Amino acid sequence: MPARSVFRLVPLAFAVFLIAPLEVAHAQDAEEGARVFRRCVACHTTEEGKPSRATGPNLFGVVGAISGTRDVGFKFSPALSEAAIEWNDENLEKWLENPRKFIKGARMAISVAKEQQRKDVIAYLKQVTQ
Repeated sequence: MPARSVFRLVPLAFAVFLIAPLEVAHAQDAEEGARVFRRCVACHTTEEGKPSRATGPNLFGVVGAISGTRDVGFKFSPALSEAAIEWNDENLEKWLENPRKFIKGARMAISVAKEQQRKDVIAYLKQVTQ
């Protein structure tokens, strides 16, 4: 390969070197999600068989479930039950971003402002509630 061609590849290699860590940084991180979730434990539990709290349901089994239908000893808002949405990644992210905007009439008022933190919480929920 001529020397000229090698030098044309240097900027490309450098760009890949800079961009690759960014892709890793955007991956879901369950460990970071556990840290973010600490502010949720006042209202939610995640362990199988643990009772729901008065202010929020136990989240074990929530991923993939239909909103407001799980029998976890918690009275879901009519809005949440009527919405009947699947708790998949997309819907969980919208819910965590702004629950009352996503489902009008929902009672949960706490949100997670940063997108990466929402993704991390979802990764954490997938890890501990399935």
